[in-house]
Amino acid sequence: MLVAWALGIRPSIAFRPVSYTAQLVIVGLTLFGMAATSRMFGPLMIVPTIIVALTIVIQAHPHAPIRIAVWVMAVFAMVGPVVLELAGVLSTSYMFVDNQIVILPQMHDLPRTGSIAMLLLAGVASLFVPSVFVGRLRQSLTEASEGVIQGMMGFKGRR
Repeated sequence: MLVAWALGIRPSIAFRPVSYTAQLVIVGLTLFGMAATSRMFGPLMIVPTIIVALTIVIQAHPHAPIRIAVWVMAVFAMVGPVVLELAGVLSTSYMFVDNQIVILPQMHDLPRTGSIAMLLLAGVASLFVPSVFVGRLRQSLTEASEGVIQGMMGFKGRR
Protein backbone atom coordinates (compact mmCIF):
# COMPACT_ATOMS: atom_id res chain seq x y z
CA MET A 1 0.00 0.00 0.00
CA LEU A 2 2.91 2.31 0.78
CA VAL A 3 4.39 1.64 -2.66
CA ALA A 4 1.02 2.35 -4.28
CA TRP A 5 0.74 5.59 -2.33
CA ALA A 6 4.31 6.58 -3.29
CA LEU A 7 3.47 5.99 -6.94
CA GLY A 8 0.28 8.00 -6.62
CA ILE A 9 -1.92 4.98 -7.32
CA ARG A 10 -5.21 4.75 -5.48
CA PRO A 11 -5.31 1.62 -3.29
CA SER A 12 -8.59 0.53 -4.88
CA ILE A 13 -6.80 0.35 -8.23
CA ALA A 14 -3.57 -1.08 -6.83
CA PHE A 15 -5.33 -4.02 -5.15
CA ARG A 16 -7.74 -5.03 -7.88
CA PRO A 17 -8.53 -8.75 -7.85
CA VAL A 18 -6.60 -10.70 -10.46
CA SER A 19 -8.65 -13.08 -12.58
CA TYR A 20 -8.20 -16.82 -12.16
CA THR A 21 -6.98 -17.03 -15.76
CA ALA A 22 -4.31 -14.41 -15.13
CA GLN A 23 -3.26 -16.20 -11.95
CA LEU A 24 -2.87 -19.47 -13.85
CA VAL A 25 -0.88 -17.76 -16.62
CA ILE A 26 1.45 -16.18 -14.05
CA VAL A 27 1.99 -19.45 -12.19
CA GLY A 28 2.37 -21.33 -15.49
CA LEU A 29 5.07 -18.93 -16.68
CA THR A 30 6.79 -19.20 -13.31
CA LEU A 31 6.77 -23.00 -13.55
CA PHE A 32 8.08 -22.79 -17.12
CA GLY A 33 10.93 -20.61 -15.86
CA MET A 34 11.63 -23.10 -13.10
CA ALA A 35 11.72 -25.93 -15.65
CA ALA A 36 14.10 -23.87 -17.79
CA THR A 37 16.52 -23.67 -14.86
CA SER A 38 17.00 -27.41 -15.33
CA ARG A 39 19.67 -26.45 -17.86
CA MET A 40 21.85 -25.28 -14.96
CA PHE A 41 22.28 -28.54 -12.99
CA GLY A 42 19.95 -30.87 -14.87
CA PRO A 43 16.29 -31.62 -14.24
CA LEU A 44 16.91 -33.71 -11.11
CA MET A 45 18.83 -31.09 -9.08
CA ILE A 46 17.21 -27.95 -7.62
CA VAL A 47 14.26 -27.95 -10.03
CA PRO A 48 12.10 -30.53 -8.24
CA THR A 49 12.66 -28.80 -4.91
CA ILE A 50 11.69 -25.32 -6.10
CA ILE A 51 8.69 -26.68 -8.00
CA VAL A 52 7.52 -28.55 -4.90
CA ALA A 53 7.98 -25.43 -2.75
CA LEU A 54 5.84 -23.31 -5.10
CA THR A 55 3.20 -26.02 -5.45
CA ILE A 56 2.88 -26.42 -1.69
CA VAL A 57 2.39 -22.67 -1.23
CA ILE A 58 -0.22 -22.50 -4.00
CA GLN A 59 -2.22 -25.28 -2.31
CA ALA A 60 -3.39 -22.63 0.16
CA HIS A 61 -5.28 -20.89 -2.69
CA PRO A 62 -9.01 -20.72 -1.85
CA HIS A 63 -10.12 -21.78 -5.36
CA ALA A 64 -9.85 -25.58 -5.79
CA PRO A 65 -9.52 -25.55 -9.62
CA ILE A 66 -6.45 -23.30 -9.28
CA ARG A 67 -4.87 -25.74 -6.81
CA ILE A 68 -5.51 -28.68 -9.13
CA ALA A 69 -4.31 -26.83 -12.24
CA VAL A 70 -1.10 -25.78 -10.51
CA TRP A 71 -0.49 -29.33 -9.34
CA VAL A 72 -0.90 -30.62 -12.93
CA MET A 73 1.32 -27.86 -14.37
CA ALA A 74 3.94 -28.60 -11.71
CA VAL A 75 4.05 -32.27 -12.72
CA PHE A 76 4.62 -31.24 -16.34
CA ALA A 77 7.29 -28.72 -15.31
CA MET A 78 9.10 -31.41 -13.34
CA VAL A 79 8.71 -34.32 -15.76
CA GLY A 80 8.95 -32.34 -19.02
CA PRO A 81 12.70 -31.61 -19.00
CA VAL A 82 13.49 -35.23 -18.08
CA VAL A 83 11.34 -36.55 -20.94
CA LEU A 84 12.88 -34.04 -23.37
CA GLU A 85 16.37 -35.20 -22.38
CA LEU A 86 15.46 -38.89 -22.65
CA ALA A 87 13.89 -38.24 -26.09
CA GLY A 88 17.05 -36.49 -27.27
CA VAL A 89 15.36 -33.11 -27.79
CA LEU A 90 17.61 -31.58 -25.12
CA SER A 91 21.20 -32.62 -24.57
CA THR A 92 21.73 -34.88 -21.59
CA SER A 93 22.56 -33.29 -18.27
CA TYR A 94 24.06 -36.36 -16.62
CA MET A 95 26.70 -38.91 -17.41
CA PHE A 96 26.90 -42.14 -15.46
CA VAL A 97 30.48 -43.39 -15.05
CA ASP A 98 31.80 -46.00 -12.60
CA ASN A 99 28.74 -45.75 -10.31
CA GLN A 100 28.97 -41.96 -10.26
CA ILE A 101 26.56 -39.36 -11.59
CA VAL A 102 28.42 -36.56 -13.35
CA ILE A 103 26.54 -33.31 -14.00
CA LEU A 104 27.40 -32.00 -17.45
CA PRO A 105 27.49 -28.21 -17.92
CA GLN A 106 24.67 -26.98 -20.14
CA MET A 107 23.90 -23.34 -19.43
CA HIS A 108 27.20 -22.35 -17.84
CA ASP A 109 30.39 -23.70 -16.36
CA LEU A 110 30.12 -25.48 -13.02
CA PRO A 111 32.94 -24.16 -10.83
CA ARG A 112 33.16 -25.90 -7.45
CA THR A 113 32.60 -22.93 -5.11
CA GLY A 114 29.90 -21.25 -7.20
CA SER A 115 28.04 -24.51 -7.76
CA ILE A 116 28.06 -25.42 -4.08
CA ALA A 117 26.92 -21.90 -3.15
CA MET A 118 24.11 -21.96 -5.72
CA LEU A 119 22.85 -25.39 -4.67
CA LEU A 120 23.01 -24.48 -0.99
CA LEU A 121 21.23 -21.13 -1.44
CA ALA A 122 18.53 -22.71 -3.61
CA GLY A 123 17.98 -25.39 -0.97
CA VAL A 124 17.75 -22.86 1.86
CA ALA A 125 15.38 -20.65 -0.15
CA SER A 126 13.22 -23.67 -0.97
CA LEU A 127 13.00 -24.40 2.74
CA PHE A 128 12.54 -20.81 3.90
CA VAL A 129 9.86 -19.51 1.51
CA PRO A 130 7.15 -22.15 2.05
CA SER A 131 7.95 -22.36 5.76
CA VAL A 132 7.39 -18.63 6.24
CA PHE A 133 4.23 -18.74 4.14
CA VAL A 134 2.73 -21.71 5.97
CA GLY A 135 3.76 -20.24 9.33
CA ARG A 136 1.95 -16.99 8.54
CA LEU A 137 -1.07 -18.90 7.28
CA ARG A 138 -1.14 -20.97 10.48
CA GLN A 139 -0.92 -17.80 12.58
CA SER A 140 -3.81 -16.23 10.68
CA LEU A 141 -5.92 -19.36 11.11
CA THR A 142 -5.14 -19.45 14.82
CA GLU A 143 -6.11 -15.81 15.24
CA ALA A 144 -9.31 -16.31 13.25
CA SER A 145 -10.35 -19.37 15.26
CA GLU A 146 -9.58 -17.60 18.53
CA GLY A 147 -11.79 -14.73 17.36
CA VAL A 148 -14.61 -17.12 16.56
CA ILE A 149 -14.28 -18.82 19.96
CA GLN A 150 -14.21 -15.47 21.77
CA GLY A 151 -17.24 -14.34 19.77
CA MET A 152 -19.13 -17.49 20.68
CA MET A 153 -18.24 -17.09 24.36
CA GLY A 154 -19.37 -13.48 24.27
CA PHE A 155 -22.60 -14.44 22.53
CA LYS A 156 -23.35 -17.18 25.07
CA GLY A 157 -22.60 -14.80 27.91
CA ARG A 158 -25.38 -12.44 26.78
CA ARG A 159 -28.17 -14.96 27.32
